[in-house]
This record gives sequence, structure tokens and C-alpha cells, in this order.
Amino acid sequence: MPVYRKESDMKHTWTRAAACLMAVSLTASLLAACGKSHKEPADSLIASETYVNATVPEMQEDAVEEIAQQILGDDVEFDGNYDNLNQSQKQQLKQALQEKGYTADIKNGKIVYYSYTPTADQKEIAEVVRKVRGDDSWDGQYQSLSKEEKQQVQTELQARGYDVEPAAGGFRFYNEADRRAETTRSSYNRLPTKEQLSAVLNDILGLDGFKKWNGKFTSLTADQQRQMLDMLNEYGFDLALDKDGWLYIVHAPENKMTYDSAYTAAELGSTTMPSTTIVTTTSADTPTENVTGTTAAKEEPGIAIAQEALSTFGTARSSMRKVIPTADGGFMTIVFFHDASGAFADTDAGYKFTRSALVKLDKNGRYVWKAVFGTKSARQQGVWLEDVTQLTDGSFVAVGYTDGKDFADRKDKKTDELDGLIVKVSESGDILWQKLQYGTENDLYYSVAAAPDGGFVTGAQTESSDVSFETLANGVRKAVLQKWSADGAVQWANALNSGSYACQIRGIAVTDAGAIYVAYYAAGGTTLQMDMSQLAGYGAADSIVIKYDANGGMIAHRAIAGSGSDEVTCISLAEGGGVIVGGNFTKNVRDDSVFAGKANQGKSDAFLVRLDARLDVQWVKTFGGADRDSITGITEIRGGFAVCGSSVSSNDAFDFLGSGTYDAFVLTVTDNGTGVSKYAIGSSNDDEALGIAASGGRHAVVVGLTHGANNHFLGLEPAGANGKSVCFIEMLKLG
Repeated sequence: MPVYRKESDMKHTWTRAAACLMAVSLTASLLAACGKSHKEPADSLIASETYVNATVPEMQEDAVEEIAQQILGDDVEFDGNYDNLNQSQKQQLKQALQEKGYTADIKNGKIVYYSYTPTADQKEIAEVVRKVRGDDSWDGQYQSLSKEEKQQVQTELQARGYDVEPAAGGFRFYNEADRRAETTRSSYNRLPTKEQLSAVLNDILGLDGFKKWNGKFTSLTADQQRQMLDMLNEYGFDLALDKDGWLYIVHAPENKMTYDSAYTAAELGSTTMPSTTIVTTTSADTPTENVTGTTAAKEEPGIAIAQEALSTFGTARSSMRKVIPTADGGFMTIVFFHDASGAFADTDAGYKFTRSALVKLDKNGRYVWKAVFGTKSARQQGVWLEDVTQLTDGSFVAVGYTDGKDFADRKDKKTDELDGLIVKVSESGDILWQKLQYGTENDLYYSVAAAPDGGFVTGAQTESSDVSFETLANGVRKAVLQKWSADGAVQWANALNSGSYACQIRGIAVTDAGAIYVAYYAAGGTTLQMDMSQLAGYGAADSIVIKYDANGGMIAHRAIAGSGSDEVTCISLAEGGGVIVGGNFTKNVRDDSVFAGKANQGKSDAFLVRLDARLDVQWVKTFGGADRDSITGITEIRGGFAVCGSSVSSNDAFDFLGSGTYDAFVLTVTDNGTGVSKYAIGSSNDDEALGIAASGGRHAVVVGLTHGANNHFLGLEPAGANGKSVCFIEMLKLG
């Protein structure tokens, strides 16, 4: 099984194979999203057998009961049975325990504890900062501390017994299990395979440079050697390069190899590093032999899914459409809403039709702040934000479209065409700027991803060839990929033309080295003008995954095409330097498509396709019932992936659903595509899961909309109703 995972600090990150670490920001005790840590763990940190066999620390019962009483209020006396709390009260209690470092659940009237991380709270951290600085002038913002002050705060916290390190947006706290997981992970004591090295070097050198490379590490420049080691070590290895061009494990220098010897990596004691296995599975999930003849991976147990917290949010006719992890361990979401009421009662009542909001959540899925975007001159649409990312400076960029004319540079607008909209918001929610991209036809932005240089990459659909798009072909619909600087200046653009059919860039994923993966969808099939006739599709609609270098040069492409309509809806960076994409397909009767051997079960089936760094197919997984099924979001977790989606089916792969017409679901899939776990989210009305994001490796949030107030959503406020949706936010523990 592959052993390393790519990461960055924001959305679409490669996370190392080590256990994700618990974190706290200066505003709250937070479970941090897995991020870069250049400090490798020491061998001496392996946990003792005493710890391994020890029970999980528990909070004093009277202290827990005191919290429960505070939640109930003075009018009701707590009777000691936690099952008598309603669902909302249970969630409040679990969230209160999490803030004190305890991960726990309520079962059979009792508190069941799963883990504990000694964590300094906001008050204690502020006390330490005051002690270090010798005054009370600190503004509460971690970024305002100097490097020396952070180190002094760390030293003082360590003296108080905390295992802590500075991290983006706060301090990262560890428990002994975290440290043990780091030092016992498989990659820490292993050498990489040739496939893994190839993926890294392909990102560094580019496809042409990699083809010309002579295979000697000593022929790489010093900067390229440094990039290679940095990337490998960020994946969880512990490697260095000697003067003779041998790659070796720092804490076991006798274990060496060259690029040419990487297929049979050095033996580490009694352990030999296997080469990566690429597998496919049949629609019945039976492991088979793949096209290269290597033995398929053995089926694994799935990664378990359990609820940590559930809440609803918004106002009548609102939906939460997107979610990403943020650097402080929380989440950023996009909400569509129509009324200035409920959670949006303080917004401008003059806005028309759909309004969009960026809503910041903390690590427990609770509201922090919002930034609202609307128009008073909309004729049909309003403002729709489709995607959001966090830049390296902590700010957020979101993209979408509007038919409003009250933006600064469109007051002369006389027609109903849609204009592309890009907005930038500060880390605390202040709107920094709003930018329109438009011509005389419809122009819509669907996707955005942060770039490692501080800028960002966007994906749009345009029919225009003037004003913002004056260099593009006239009379055709185009999917446009653009690279921007942090202040909103276009640095380069690529157009994919599909004639009269709709074409969209549905998702973008950018690696730490700057390589760009794009999920492209063409409603009329992949008949592109950009010398891509070899990608001509088989059916009514096809998708393509394309890999570019940081300057927009195409490296590789892969058609996701069957016999019918094949729609990629989401993309995420994945283990080994490649990506995983998800969506839905309608039928397949061909033996030469990516869905070969995958029989369609109903009107549309959900799919996952795992591609390596060269965009070669590693495995394909399909999930079908008798009706319409689709995957709408993907996030990488420790050991695999978590995906969300919606289904009208209640049989075959979706026999665990059936509460309403549309039900939401979450699936976890192991790295090699064989182990699957399933989780239902449903009421008697329609429910849809529209986004998912991981935090802490084995914690995730799934968001969407519900029209129901029973079953999964019983007792929650605000409540959904038939024809009136509200947002839902569900925190999940995975594994």
C-alpha cells in the first residue's frame, strides 16, 4: 500500500501518513487540520506499554454534571442520566468537553471517553503571553507575536507540563498517543519506492525535465535536491542525501539506495519496503488483477464513521454548499440564502433573490463570523459564490457570479447576462475587495484553489470574447483557467473550447510544488479546440482531469469517459502525488472506457477514480442503486478518503438509505479503494450533503441542506420543512 501523502496548509492539502495532531488556537482549543511540521519526532518518543494499555483520562463526574446543569438552566434539575438530555443539549455537552481536551460521546446514559490531550485554554495562554511580554498590550492575535516570543511562550507552556509546539494560527498540543503514532508510522522507518520518487521529481522537474533526467541525484541542482528532500520528509519520511548520491534514512544511515535501486528498496531489519500496488475492483467490490498484471490489494476493513456533533444553521430557504478546512483548525463554508431573517436577520433587506455568505466555523462546527454578498439590482439570480480557498497569508478568496449591476465597475450594465465575481476577505471577515470579470455574454466562475506563491488559481466558464476575455475565441463557450497574484492581477490564462456546449472547470487542486490538477466537464462531450481530439468522448457528456505546471503548461491528461454522461463534480489531492475525483455516470457498455467492467445500476451511479501523479488510473470505485446517486465532495483523511453525496436510491449500494426522496450520505474509502464504510443522513423529506472537509486526520465536517425536522434532524433548531430548507453542519469522527 502507498505510504506517503502530500500536504499543504490549506484546502486540497497533502497530509503526511503520520497521525494527525491535535491543536489549539489562541481563541479556542482547536483540533487542527493536519499541516506541515518540519520538526521530525525523536525515536525516544515511542510510548511505553504502560501508556498503551492505560485507560483514557476522564473528567471529574461532578464537573461534567455541573456543565450539564448549566446547559439545562436553573428551571430543570439534572438527574444524572445524560440520555435524558435532548439532542441539542447532548451536542452542547460534548462540545464543552472537547474544549477542555476530551473527545467523548454519550452512550447508555453515561459519558464514554475516547481520547484526551492536555491543552492550555485561551485564558492560560493569554496569561503566559502577558508573562513573556511583561505587559497587557497583546491584541490576542497569534500573528502579532515575534518568533522569539512564540518560543518563550512554548518554553513556559512546556514548563507547565504541556507537550506543545508553535503552529499556524496558535499552538499545537500533543498527547503521548500522537507522538507514538508519529514514530511508529510505516514511512518513518522506510525508504521511498521508485514510483514515489518519480512522482516527486516529476513535480519538481516537470514532465519534460523528468524525461531528460539521467537518474542521478547528484545531477540535480542543490535547490532541486533540497525540494526533493523537503517534499519526501513532509510526506513522513526521515531522509537525507550523501555526497555520493545515496538516499538514506537519517536515524538509520546504513539503509541507503539510489533512484535505480528504488524498485527493490533497502531492507530495514526484517522489513522490506514493497513497491506501490495499483489496483482495480469489480462492481461487486471483489479484488481483481489490474491491467499491469500486479496483484491487487487485499480488501481492507472500512474506516468507521461516528457522529460527534450535529446542528442546523441559517434561515428558511438556505443551504450550505461548500466547506474547506482553515489554518486555525476550523472551517470556512459558503451559504446560499434568500431572506433577511434567522441567522441572517442583520443583513441588508434590500438584497434581491439569492444572497451568498462566507461563514466561518470553529473546530466544533460552531458559528464565528460571516461576510455577506448581495445585490439590490438582480433580475433573476442575485449573487452565487461557488467555491472558496484560503491563501497563504490567511485571507480567503471566493468565486462565483452575479447578474447585479450595483458593483462599482458595472453601473452601466443594461442586460441580464451573468458576470464572474471574485471576492477577497480577511482572516477576521472584513471584505478586502470585490472584482468582476465580464464581457457582453455570460461569464461564471466555479472553482478556486490557493497557490504556494501566495496567489490563487481560478476556473471559469465564459461565452465572451471582449473586455475581461478579449483574447479568447469568439462564438464559443470556453472553460478558462487563470492564475492570479494575491492582489487580484491575472498572471496567465488558458482556455479550453468546446464549441456550443457548456463546459466548466468543476474543481482545482494545487500541490505544494505548484502543479495544478483541473477537473474539466463538457456537457457535449470532450470535443475540444485545444488540440485534444484524442480525448473525444463516448457519450453525451464527458470529463477530463488535466495536470499543468505552475506556469500553465500542460503535463498530462486523462479522460473520465464512458458511454453516457460522465460528470466529475469534485477533486482532491491524494496519496502519491496524484488526485482522486468523484461524480456520477449514467451508463457504460464499452470495454475501453475508464468504467470498463462497471455496470450501471440505475439512472446515474456515483463513482470515485484514483489517479497517480502521471494521471494513470490506479482504481475505480462505483456505487449504484436503482435511481440517481452522486458524489458531491471529497476530502483526504488518514488512511484514505471521506466523500459525501446524495442519493434517491434505497437498494444495492445505497440500501442503508431510504428516509426521504433525497438522502445524504458519507462514505469512507481506504487508500487502495477496497475498504468502504457507509453513513446515512436523512429525514422524511429531502436532504443533501454538498461538502466535506477533514480536520485532524480522523475528524471531518459534512455540510448541506435539510427539509426535514425528524429522524436524523429531530429536535434541532432552526428546523427544516417541506419546501423550506435549512443548512446542516455535522461533525464526524472517522476511525
